[in-house]
Amino acid sequence: MLVQTYSPQSYHVADINMNTLNNGIRINNRFAVKSHSTSSIFNKEDILYISADSNYSTIILKNGSKVFTSKTLKYWEIKFKDIQLLRVHKSYLVNTLYIQNIHHVISKIELNTGIFIPVSRSLKKVVFGLFCL
Repeated sequence: MLVQTYSPQSYHVADINMNTLNNGIRINNRFAVKSHSTSSIFNKEDILYISADSNYSTIILKNGSKVFTSKTLKYWEIKFKDIQLLRVHKSYLVNTLYIQNIHHVISKIELNTGIFIPVSRSLKKVVFGLFCL
């Protein structure tokens, strides 16, 4: 019988790879987000917007599915800095690829799915300025 031995370094590499998958660190264009007892894997380009409620956040994907996480909005803002997420409100990050209309009077952004996201007064000039309005 052939017995294979492993060095402590090989265990360390395995642990790093598992942690990389579970903590939402980028693996190519896909992410894994731990939510309750499962890990959801999705493409970062599929993020429509992320909403926050205290120290929790919900990632809404373009197919309509929602992923509830125990991470803050600031955490996701840093993790997804390589895609075009825009902070429009203290409780919302929006993927600029899906913005269809900007409503000045009511201070809301309309996504191509028909969802309206509020724009805060303090970020209104910044948000509208990015679109040269």
